Amino acid sequence: MTQVKLANNQWGYISAVIDEASNEVVSLNVSNHANKQQLATTLSNLQATIPKESMPILHSDQGWQY
Repeated sequence: MTQVKLANNQWGYISAVIDEASNEVVSLNVSNHANKQQLATTLSNLQATIPKESMPILHSDQGWQY
């Protein structure tokens, strides 16, 4: 989860999952709230992109949400 200050002085939050082997962003969600719904959407989008036969490992030290 990354917090960024927007031009209108509000905060935006980026939740991204990166494939460490290819450095490709495989799931991304942008929101004006850092909450469980944003995390759930990010992971749901990720699940839709993962091949069924793969067995990925999700590793994060990027914040309380994960």
